[in-house]
Amino acid sequence: MAGKSGPMARKITNSSGAKAEHPYANFERDPLWKTLNRAVAALVKNQDIHELTKREYIVGYLCKTINESKR
Repeated sequence: MAGKSGPMARKITNSSGAKAEHPYANFERDPLWKTLNRAVAALVKNQDIHELTKREYIVGYLCKTINESKR
């Protein structure tokens, strides 16, 4: 049997049981975040892609990858 994946399998909680921030929170104030978030939203709306992972993880990963490529 395959392991769980997708948004529900990626719940992150802290020691008190409260929802923790996603690992890409440090990119949320970057102007790139807003641009990529809008682009992903447009792709979903046009049914060009289907999100299987939370948007924060998709946009955050893209921001991280783009920022690393600038080095």
